[in-house]
Amino acid sequence: MSKDHVNPDFALETSRDLIDEIMRVETLLGPHTLERYRRVCFAFADEERAMSVGQLRLALQVEDYLDWLLRKDMPRLQIWRVASRRNDALIVSKQIADLWQALGICLGRYALSAGEWLKTPEQEAGLLPLTIAVALHCHVNELRWRARAELPCDVPLKALHRLYAMAETRNIADQEVYPYEADVDFSITPKGQYVLMLLMADLAQRDLQPAQQLVAQHWLSNWAHDVVLESTPVAGKHSMQVNLDSPEGIERIVDGTGPTIRYLDIRAVARRIEELDAYLANSDHEDETAKDLSEATEADLADTLAWLEKLYHDRSAGFQAARVRQVAPPNRFAQVIIGWNQIQEFLEASTWALKAGRGTFPGTYPSTQKLGLIGEALARSGTHLPIFDSQAIIGTTRRSSENFLLWQIRDQSAGGLGLASSDEQDADLPVGTLIMVAIEGE
Repeated sequence: MSKDHVNPDFALETSRDLIDEIMRVETLLGPHTLERYRRVCFAFADEERAMSVGQLRLALQVEDYLDWLLRKDMPRLQIWRVASRRNDALIVSKQIADLWQALGICLGRYALSAGEWLKTPEQEAGLLPLTIAVALHCHVNELRWRARAELPCDVPLKALHRLYAMAETRNIADQEVYPYEADVDFSITPKGQYVLMLLMADLAQRDLQPAQQLVAQHWLSNWAHDVVLESTPVAGKHSMQVNLDSPEGIERIVDGTGPTIRYLDIRAVARRIEELDAYLANSDHEDETAKDLSEATEADLADTLAWLEKLYHDRSAGFQAARVRQVAPPNRFAQVIIGWNQIQEFLEASTWALKAGRGTFPGTYPSTQKLGLIGEALARSGTHLPIFDSQAIIGTTRRSSENFLLWQIRDQSAGGLGLASSDEQDADLPVGTLIMVAIEGE
């Protein structure tokens, strides 16, 4: 019988030739290829016989080759998603998610039952951390592909918590492994994949548009390595927690500690969001996300970033600490310069003499009286901000001795100042207006 007629629904002891056969294909998008892969992966997941190192290595090899095929097929699938074959792309994405789920279940079972096959120190030091990390990685990929299929996803969190707890117990949670022969620079750790899985599983429960879900996944995948997972809570540092002995994902820190509680420091994600926001606002270049997800529009990027900013700033312990406000003493004011043009004039004036000496500017120095008036009426619009103090006496605009505007300091925090103006015009300053502030007398 030729290999073309071999039934892929095989007994595992004779699987070597059949796995070799499916690993000779060049694309998952060919006729019947996905179905054959499905049967192979599901056979690994459903196998209930005794485990062996040989069978584990076969499963890892299939996972490696599946990743390689998907990297090759991704551009074609992406074209399908934005063209007339979108429905086909959604169906294929669901089938691929099923493959990752099956491989994750198989490798997770091998890791949790390591006593049945773990025989040597070399296997414990090399093969076990690889198995745990790749099992978690498979479920991360399952979350990605469920999102691409526009389907909900519930990964087996309690089992995945056990996987990570096992890695901690054996002191291999931070061990770096290289799962792919075709990408020798790609490395992962059990802890890194566990944190990424937690963030992705949390994201999967959120109500986002399909394209925005993919954008958020893409960004969190790049930022997750900056998240710190620790066993001891630190005030002002950790803001989220996960219980390794529960079926739940991450949640806000609650009172009480325990040996199964781990704490997440997500301040770095809040910082990365701010950096990306500034980059998109000030750069002429596209974010890499636009290249990887051609279906995402500029509006999708902006809306997703705003949503993530609200979520992670609200969660970040550093941001929460910055929100703690202290009422300022009475009669304390800040000097204010409103609008880019006025600020630029002020900065130019600070080095005027030097520049005038080079012949760049006239020799006369603009007075601070003039600086206090330049551009004051800039950037007025109908956008109402709570900067205007409606309780103040109208028309009592305050100015310093050098004619700079003065706004009253209402409160202070690590995040900045709360200011109030008595000028009715300041109620119309639009969001995004550049304002230069200096506390009077400092």
